[in-house]
Amino acid sequence: MKKKVHMIGNAHLDPVWQWRWQEGVTQVKQTIQSALDRLDESDDFVFVSSQAVMYKWLSLCAPGMIPEIKRRIEEGRFVICGGQWVQPDCNTPSGESFVRQSLYAQRLFKELLGVTATTAYNVDSFGHNAMLPQIFKKSGMNAYVMMRPGPHEKTLPANIFIWRAPDGTEIPVYRIHGSYTGNYQNYEDAENDIKATCDSIQDGIDSAMVFYGVGNHGGGPTKKNIALVREVKENYKNESDIFFSDPNTFFEEIKGKEALMPVVEDDLQHHASGCYSAVSELKRLNRRCEAELYFAEAYASITKKLMGLNYPMNEFRLAWEDVMFNHFHDAMGGCSAEQVFDDAYAFAGEALSIAARQKDISTQAISWAVDTSEMDGTPVVIFNPHPWKVKVPVTINFQAPSIKTLEGETLLSQHVYSPTKSCTWRDDTLFMAELPAMGYATYLIGGEAEKPESAVAAEPAKELQTSNNFDGGYIENEYLKVSFIPYNGYIKSIIDKTTGEELLNGCSAVPVVIDEYSHDAWSHAKNFFDKELARFSDAEISVVESGPLRATVKAVSRYNDSTMTQYFSLIAGERRLRVRAECDWREKYKMLKLAFNTDVGENPRIFYEIPFGYFERPC
Repeated sequence: MKKKVHMIGNAHLDPVWQWRWQEGVTQVKQTIQSALDRLDESDDFVFVSSQAVMYKWLSLCAPGMIPEIKRRIEEGRFVICGGQWVQPDCNTPSGESFVRQSLYAQRLFKELLGVTATTAYNVDSFGHNAMLPQIFKKSGMNAYVMMRPGPHEKTLPANIFIWRAPDGTEIPVYRIHGSYTGNYQNYEDAENDIKATCDSIQDGIDSAMVFYGVGNHGGGPTKKNIALVREVKENYKNESDIFFSDPNTFFEEIKGKEALMPVVEDDLQHHASGCYSAVSELKRLNRRCEAELYFAEAYASITKKLMGLNYPMNEFRLAWEDVMFNHFHDAMGGCSAEQVFDDAYAFAGEALSIAARQKDISTQAISWAVDTSEMDGTPVVIFNPHPWKVKVPVTINFQAPSIKTLEGETLLSQHVYSPTKSCTWRDDTLFMAELPAMGYATYLIGGEAEKPESAVAAEPAKELQTSNNFDGGYIENEYLKVSFIPYNGYIKSIIDKTTGEELLNGCSAVPVVIDEYSHDAWSHAKNFFDKELARFSDAEISVVESGPLRATVKAVSRYNDSTMTQYFSLIAGERRLRVRAECDWREKYKMLKLAFNTDVGENPRIFYEIPFGYFERPC
């Protein structure tokens, strides 16, 4: 039986990488115009494209191109795949972010081009979380094209397989053999690529996709690329059916052959694992943007429904476009030119500003509607955006004599350091607030009152000790007692006071320096970071809070010119040790890990959060 070879003409276009987004805009226009020119020159050539942001840019900068693109789409020769705003990093964004990637992309494709994508398409992303089949399918995409990790990085039973998510959702997946852009320079290039791809497909499928064209900085299929494909097609016409095509056509063709496709119940990892720690500031800003936009949208919806306030849909769309653009795999992966991150921080700042303004409008409107006329004290309204109730420590910027509930109960509270102290000469007030799901609670600042007893305490470390005497400081509450080694700042012991059990099997909260000298920014072909060079030591330990509500020990340790500051806190009534770490990192070709040696017993099972789910991986 003849092999059917679908030749996929495409231009993988990185909107940022070794260039800033402004250059990406230019390359979009040049690439799409080149594709339209190739379509004019041929009756059978097909061009495949993804990334909705490209068409947003075209609609703004070259709107005259849109009607011609729509005409070619209607012909079936300009094919939109990948219903996402960009080809994102497929691990770091939240579940909601993945939904927004498809929501805004599919909406733009429909409104601007009259079509939505039915095949998901992330050919250069560095790994793929296990919940993507569910997210894609619910977003209107019933198949997936990917390439990384390659065969040398992850062994799969076949390059065409069924990917099953933890919830049971299944989609067919095609892993590209070779490259997502084959820029053929001679006949042998084209012939070898086609033959190697056909050889990589399991028996019985008899269909393959070969991807060609100039990519990364855009470009697309050249006249030479197309001519070489035609030459191979002619020479192999008795052995193979080679034709210009698209992923939608390919997946439609292999329907009914699912029995020949093995099922994969796994996430698709790892490629470029170093990208998940590189340029950590952008990753931190991304999570802040996601959280703040969720809060702002939730309460804007409430004030729209209950109070008739305006819901700022366009402002939220702009904010999400900023966040989604930053999800692009080479940006979120920390492997782009330095100027790319300057722009990314600006985009994140715009999104955070939009979220902050709307959050304030909504929460102010709700709090002003609370009737405080009969309340005995100054009211404080605290909001919880989560769909579950919480009991959390809250700090207010006021040195309150006491905190009371609306029922008159005096709560345990504590004066803590205020960031404004240098100009206000006062502390802030910490207390535990119980908040309803997706709602608010009102507390009162009262006068002097007798406070409840507390079970939290801190003991300063004794005089500087030698390594032969580990008897240092500790913090404890009703449930936990945490002891420290004074000369290096590590946790020596955590005792569960209800059982007397030791929870550690070695020193913990240990800053470990790892050798990365042989790694590039991506850590290509290096998935383990275990070459320990040294550990921070030479510590100074002090008690910075000693109750009644919270006790905190501060440990400052050093390595070369780098400094690690860790704050260890216990709150009365909580079975939890809170750790806040700040590092002044001045090392090169090294990475930092914070190690906790917990006693998890035999045969531990490790569960990891993934977007909209969790996944068990080897311990």
